[in-house]
Amino acid sequence: MNKNNLGVKIRRDVWYGVLLERIAETKKPNSDIIKFPDLFSGICVKFSLPKKEAWTILLKLHKAGLITIVKGHGILTNFSIKEVNQNV
Repeated sequence: MNKNNLGVKIRRDVWYGVLLERIAETKKPNSDIIKFPDLFSGICVKFSLPKKEAWTILLKLHKAGLITIVKGHGILTNFSIKEVNQNV
């Protein structure tokens, strides 16, 4: 478990589940790629993350196989929200 800035214990898997839900919410219905500006405005604002930390998280998600980074465009998701909610 981790502690956030308020000293409250949070489970990492729950946090990543919420993050993946937020990423899925930023996806446009007619596009497979989530554009970087939309993605960063969604997760950086929601979680109060600087862009550098958001990139670190995206790279971890990429290594885990949950997303595919499309250079110069955005990301493709390799998960469904139903799968995320079942695993959390």
